[in-house]
Amino acid sequence: NASLGFVRAFADESELAVWQNVLAGLGWCDRFVEGDAREGFRSYVRALVGPAFMRLGWAPSHGERDTTGDLRGSLIRAMAITGNDPDVVNKARSLNGQEGADPAVLAAALSVVAAFGSTDDYDRCYNAFLASDSPQEQLRYLYALADFPTPELVQRTLNACMSGDVRSQN
Repeated sequence: NASLGFVRAFADESELAVWQNVLAGLGWCDRFVEGDAREGFRSYVRALVGPAFMRLGWAPSHGERDTTGDLRGSLIRAMAITGNDPDVVNKARSLNGQEGADPAVLAAALSVVAAFGSTDDYDRCYNAFLASDSPQEQLRYLYALADFPTPELVQRTLNACMSGDVRSQN
């Protein structure tokens, strides 16, 4: 496809805003691809995003720009969720909630856990939402609840919103 060939031209890009647009488009396309074509698309995503992610790695470099951390988090999400890379999924799971890790990586790791999450993962996320003293952390866990994939967990999130556990402004 010519459009996917065009996107390859951005593989060496280092700007967050450019990657955000590329990844949003890839995420949109992922909704419509099924069967064997989906694995081909995932392979394409891994081949496109993987080199950029490898250049950044999992940890920040001394003196890197703040937007580089956000880019790292976006690439982690893309590799794991859109690209379905099992190594990135497993690493993100191992980093989820780890003290002292980069905040952008922790946010991405939580997104990955939610996207592939089990009922136990949901329970941990929900309990962290309820227990958090930090408004930012509380919202991060709350918004992650909406990313859990099964209808049962979606219903639990809706029930929590209606029960009063979630403030109306959230």
